[in-house]
Amino acid sequence: MLSLQLTVKNLSVNYNDQQILHDINFSVTAGQSIGILGGSGNGKTTLLKTLACSLPAGATVSGSISWNGSEIIHKKLHEKLRGSQITMLPQQPGDTLFPLHTIKKHFYLLLQAYSRSDKEAADQKAASLLARLQLDNPRQILNSYPYQLSGGIKQRICLALCLLPQPQLLLADEPTAGLDVVAQAELLKLLLSLRQTRNMSMIITSHNPGFLLQAVDNIIILHRGSIIEINTPKQLYRQPQTEYTRQLLNAADCYRL
Repeated sequence: MLSLQLTVKNLSVNYNDQQILHDINFSVTAGQSIGILGGSGNGKTTLLKTLACSLPAGATVSGSISWNGSEIIHKKLHEKLRGSQITMLPQQPGDTLFPLHTIKKHFYLLLQAYSRSDKEAADQKAASLLARLQLDNPRQILNSYPYQLSGGIKQRICLALCLLPQPQLLLADEPTAGLDVVAQAELLKLLLSLRQTRNMSMIITSHNPGFLLQAVDNIIILHRGSIIEINTPKQLYRQPQTEYTRQLLNAADCYRL
């Protein structure tokens, strides 16, 4: 795994005449995990889509995103990184699976996009990856259709698809949404394990402070499209610098670290 340095400077995003993000500044290094905390409508998803080069038509971007020293905003390099070095786990990821394809075919089509793996090799890689993600009966899962699987299993399948290209940066948008407490704990354990084994950087958005406090190195508080605070989880909880941060923590009834 190559060393990673992602630096965001003065990043702003507009949809038509509405400004969604205002002068965003932060950086991510190899193996580092960053959390972005804030309520709905504060620009978390827009930020991830900007980093993933997947904003909708009509969006305008200004500022700088540097990837290992190279500017990527409005560059072909950004498109090349998308889906290979930068992958994104969307909200409700199971809904992104094509209902008429088996899970096996999803993996095969993705591998075909990046290599010339045949179906047997794709099958072996997919089964191995699902097993590493602690899914029982990976062969049975690969032969299943999305509607035959639970939401938690579909989420892990989508995570496996994100990991298949061996990215340097994983963007996870509200990964705990719709998961019960047990599934959230399992996801947390899985993400922590991936960081250790792959040295992969992560940016995780959430409105769930309790999850981020355990999952990341630093937390960005995003409010109305602006960063109002950045701190370690422990310092953020013990000494929140803004009233909005205090409200988020109190609403979630977070435990003291």
